[in-house]
Formats: sequence, structure tokens, C-alpha cells
Amino acid sequence: MTSTTLITPEILKYAVDAGIIDLGSIRTQYEETERMKLLDSYKYKIFESGGRWYCRLPDGRRIKRKNREDVENEIIKIQKGRAQKEKELTGKKPVDLFTEWNDSRLEKGVIQGATALRYRKTCDKYIKNAALNKIPMKRITRKEWTAFLQGIYEAGSPTEKDPKRKISAKELGRIKCVVRGIIDQAEDEGLITYTSDEVISHVRTDMHGFNHSAHSTENEVYYPDELQALKSYCLSNPDPYTRCILLAIITGERIGECAALLAEDINPEEHCIYVRRTETQADETGRQQETIREGAKTDAGVRRVAIPENSLEWVRGIKDISEKTGGGYLFKQEPGRYRERYVGERVRASQVRRHLKKICAELGISYKPPHKFRKTYASILKAADIDDTTIIEQIGHTNIKITENVYIKDRNRMKEKSRILGEIDELRLDPLEKENPNCRVISFFDESPVSHPRVTRRLQKNMKPEKAFK
Repeated sequence: MTSTTLITPEILKYAVDAGIIDLGSIRTQYEETERMKLLDSYKYKIFESGGRWYCRLPDGRRIKRKNREDVENEIIKIQKGRAQKEKELTGKKPVDLFTEWNDSRLEKGVIQGATALRYRKTCDKYIKNAALNKIPMKRITRKEWTAFLQGIYEAGSPTEKDPKRKISAKELGRIKCVVRGIIDQAEDEGLITYTSDEVISHVRTDMHGFNHSAHSTENEVYYPDELQALKSYCLSNPDPYTRCILLAIITGERIGECAALLAEDINPEEHCIYVRRTETQADETGRQQETIREGAKTDAGVRRVAIPENSLEWVRGIKDISEKTGGGYLFKQEPGRYRERYVGERVRASQVRRHLKKICAELGISYKPPHKFRKTYASILKAADIDDTTIIEQIGHTNIKITENVYIKDRNRMKEKSRILGEIDELRLDPLEKENPNCRVISFFDESPVSHPRVTRRLQKNMKPEKAFK
């Protein structure tokens, strides 16, 4: 009967210190064994020809060296690099692949920094801490990805206990886009055999299952009385913020476009403003930061915006204010209101939003973000029967259908709508005896059978037309 002796770290240390075990020799033997394994696993053989040693490479080229050992060293280098790459690929998690996909699209200019930031936030929220991200991508099956997306959809579905949906159709679409990018990147690197289309197509969603929140006109545009109150307040309290708000009201520009305007972009002589840049929430690397980007949100966003003729003097005045303080950005922090170190800095869109919220609270009107000025502007132009081409050029759209479906709203309050509808004669319930004495209201409860509508129609049908005079 043989007994197995457990070798403890203390015993091993004693053997090394006593010279019983030579670590240098063991290390040499181990390296030689690993070397032979790498050479044996290489599919091409080493051969000699004409006093030179050769071996074929995987890409079709050949190694040519003076001795065999140099060829073997090159092969071992290739084999180690391949093993390291395979190890990295095998250990890649979904978030790692997302980072590669997102950064690659950002570098190629397929997406802007703000879009890359939005995708990263979505990935951090739904995938980074998910159980799926703890598994190497190579081991995640198509069914697991489908179940992951299905779980997000069902978790956000309304129930009797919780009728409010936790996720919108738009948010789910963004998650699908992120997952599609991860799977496409994994497919390109050879980690999986299924495609993103196979994953997305198996997710069962029903658009009727989403709670579609009704966006009332009250929350989409500023009513005439609200807009008038805002204009009066801003004109009476001039500062960089109120000027920026007024410019957005009279031109329909995005608040980020207004915040990015330079004094040189204002051209009162030609009655226009050049929109050439916009404020974005991320820089070129996708890092969250309020910065100015050349170009607008869309290609149609780079445009010339006409200034209302009765506002030309006011626009010329805000340009003069900017030029007197050194030019540059049109809306800058002014001395006397803020800390000295901030004087001359560009006004941010987020600061304008906060300022607008305070104004609305002071005026007692419901706050709506500055972007609602664009919808209000488009609705005003449409109500004034302005040509569709002029509307989309002013707004910066490519199609009037987008403007009509999303931007243009009815700015009349409910009482005003009721008054307008009440002026339509065909919708009146009271008889118009004075206007039309021949008009007779027929009662359904009249005892006379002739006055009943059904009888009246039958009699009219049986009446023969008079013969024409010959």
C-alpha cells in the first residue's frame, strides 16, 4: 500500500533552500516543453533547401532564415500572439464589444458624440450590471439574448397593479440598437455564429401593449396669451437669457443653435441669421460636456433664417451689445450679474432652460421646454397661411410632413374652440326660425304620422315629378 505525501509550501521551500530542487532547471524544462507544444501545434512543417530554412505562414508568405532555431522562434512568436488574441476574444464580455462598436462608429463619423453618449448610457443602464454581462460573449446563445430583450419588454408592460409602463417603445428600440451593435461586433470577430437579425426577430412585442401618453396641446405649444406674457417679461427684463428666449420665439431656432450663434452670424442688412453650428451635450470623443459643434443637428439645419421685419432693430441691438463686449458669441455673461470669472463666457442652453422655468413660475404659466418654441413658431406660420417651403426652410426640416405631423398644433384653448365651433350653423341644435322661415323642425314624437321622418321620406319617394311643358 502506497501513501501519498502532501507537499506543502514549507516542504517545497525547504527543498529549494537545501538544493534538492533546482528551480532554474525546472523553469528551463518547462519552457522547453511549452516551446515543443507550440511547434507541434503549428500546421506547417519546417524544411531546409539550399542551405536555408523555410516555413510557410498562415497568410501564404514564407519564413526564410539561416538556421532552424530562428525559424522556430518566429513560429513560436506567431503561436503566442494567436493564443493571446484567442484568450482575449474568449474573455470578452458584451460591454467590451459594445465599447469597440460604439468607438469605431464614432471614429468613422457614422455617429456624433451626443449619439455615442446616449448609447453608452443605455448600455450602462440595461447591460452593464445585467447577469448576461458576467458571461463571456462566446458562451452567450441566441436564445439568451432573445430572453434578455423579452424580459426587458415584459418588465415594462403595464399590469393591473402597475398600469404605468416603465419603458417606452422608443427606449426599447434604443436597447435593441445597442444589442444589435454588440452582436454584429461579436459576429465580425468570429465569436458567435448567429446574427443580430435572428435575435431581434424572435422578440415578441405588441405596440398596443405600450402606454401611449397623450401629449395635449397645453404641453406642446405656448398659447397666445402665454407667449405674449413671456415676450413682455423678456423685453422688460433684458439680459442674455431673456434675449436668447426672445430670439428663439421670433425665429424658431433650436435653443442650442441660439446659444451657439456668433455676432458675425447676424446679418440685419440681408434680414437673416446664419445657422452654422449648434450646442451639443458631448464632445467629439463622446464624453459628456456642453460644447459647440460645427454644423447643425441635421443637414437641413444649416440654413439662413429670415428675421421678422418688425424685429430687425431689436436683432441689430443685440448684435451691437455683443460687439461692444468684444464680439464672439452673441449671448455672453454680463458684468454685474454673475461672478467676475464667468463674465464673457458663453451662455449655455441648460442655463436658458433654468431661467425660462423661473420666468414661467413668476408669470404663473405652465413651463414648457424651449424646444416648444419651435412647435409654437411652426403653428403660428401655418395658421398665417405661410407657404410650406418657407416653413420648412425656417424650421430646418426637409419635409413638410414631419413639420405637420409633429410640430404644428392648434393653439386655441378649449373655450375658443367651442366658440369657433358654435359659429357653424350646421352644428347648431336650436332652430334658425328668423334666418330661414321655411325651416321646420320635425319632432320624432309628433303624433301626426305625416310629420314622422320615415313617413315623410316615403311620401317624397312616391311623388311623381311634374311633366315637362311641351
